[in-house]
Amino acid sequence: GIDASALWSGSNPTNTIKEDLTVATRIAVENFLGESDVGAHLSDTPVIISNILDDECLNPPAETEQTKCIYVKSIVSVYRDENEDPEKVKKVVINGLQEDGISFANFHT
Repeated sequence: GIDASALWSGSNPTNTIKEDLTVATRIAVENFLGESDVGAHLSDTPVIISNILDDECLNPPAETEQTKCIYVKSIVSVYRDENEDPEKVKKVVINGLQEDGISFANFHT
């Protein structure tokens, strides 16, 4: 099965979940920012996965030993013009992440 330490270490070269999550997060951010009139994510600014932890499945698809849930902590840089309202940019980012099914615990401006 998949576990956080294997994802974090990259010990299985055929497992690309960490890289796939990075790409998916970047695409999601670029898509919802592209549809708004605030903020920007620069394509050369990486999405950084800062931690991966095993987590309890809140809504597991089936109660089996093969069901695994992980918590992925990512850092995404969003830039704004100095004349843009930081609260408006924050709201666009939070709503965009939630619409794409990405939850978050902290938001730093």
